[in-house]
Amino acid sequence: MTDPETALGKNAPLLHDEAGTNVLAMREFSQGDAEAEIATAAIRVGGRFRFHRKTPVAIENRACLAEYDEGRRSLTLTLSTQVPGVIRDLLADLLQMPGHSIRVMAPDVGGGFGGKASAYHEEIVVSVLARHLGRAVRWTGDRLEDLASTNHGFDEIIDSELALDREGHILALAADVIGDVGAYSIYPWTAALEPVQVVSFMPGPYRVPAYRGRVRAVATCKTPMGPYRGVGRPISTFVMERLIDMAARRLAVDPVELRLRNLIQEDEFPYRVASGIVWDRSGFVEGLTRACAAIDYPKLRAEQVQARAEGRLFGIGIATYAELTGIGSRISAAPGMPINTGTEAATIRLDATGAVTGSFGIASHGQGLETTLAPVHEIRGSTHAGPRRRQNHQCIVDLRRRRA
Repeated sequence: MTDPETALGKNAPLLHDEAGTNVLAMREFSQGDAEAEIATAAIRVGGRFRFHRKTPVAIENRACLAEYDEGRRSLTLTLSTQVPGVIRDLLADLLQMPGHSIRVMAPDVGGGFGGKASAYHEEIVVSVLARHLGRAVRWTGDRLEDLASTNHGFDEIIDSELALDREGHILALAADVIGDVGAYSIYPWTAALEPVQVVSFMPGPYRVPAYRGRVRAVATCKTPMGPYRGVGRPISTFVMERLIDMAARRLAVDPVELRLRNLIQEDEFPYRVASGIVWDRSGFVEGLTRACAAIDYPKLRAEQVQARAEGRLFGIGIATYAELTGIGSRISAAPGMPINTGTEAATIRLDATGAVTGSFGIASHGQGLETTLAPVHEIRGSTHAGPRRRQNHQCIVDLRRRRA
């Protein structure tokens, strides 16, 4: 069974009998009476949007090496991962070993994009075997195994409708989402991560008085779906922006102007969107207007008119978007995650020579984190990054004062 809509049928075979259903997770966000507003609205636009699954193919196949020291009763696992701390804590729990006796080494990862942000079975198996055999155990997958077993990216069907008044002000939004999450859940994110984020972020940076967003995470005979490049935001942004473009065409209003009429304004922050997310502070209007000024938007529109008069295709795409930050809170665990990710600790040490060492629990996976962290801590003026090393899942940066 590979079709999620078929899996929702009354007589559909169950993938997991113990679950009693193929719907592994379901969530609904509601504010106001969206259906009533849509039914009586002057302008209604909508459609079905289909996003097919994809796999985050890294240059290298997944691999891991586990080494067990019998004398010290310690385990070292080396692999390419975005979440060494999460894996260390999981192994400590599964193997019933103290956390300080387990090291998870993440060398230069080279990029993860979400595919390296989960715990995989092979990482657990090699760790168990290394302790059982008292020797190093390595596993390297081939490309076919990598494609078939590495968590896939978003796979969703969205039926959505947007209602506006004749002046172009949004009245209501409704969305029904079916997320094909594959055969199993993933650790620690669960099967709900991607689908729930889609309906959470659907209102985006806009004022949406009435909203009803429903999502069902459906099990099918496919590779599990996990976090991948934005986690719900690419889908929700595409759908909402497309609906606004459709409305702009119906109203014969410039797409930028329609967005400006509905974006959350400067004096409205902090703003709680219909799904419950609070935008503490942002510059949605300022961002759009500055972007238009930077590309000379009126000139581009004039060039578009000329090109079309000459029979040439000339497209201009407009999109606005809001990103969630500061996930070291209950928000990240809200869909039912077993742990709360995003929390962080840092230790700053100053020795007698004037050297400052900053130890951070965050792991670098391709974004130049060591270079970025170095100038964050300034001691009475400018600093420069000295030698850098990574130990366990910590990023340690030496910062030394420049002396006159």
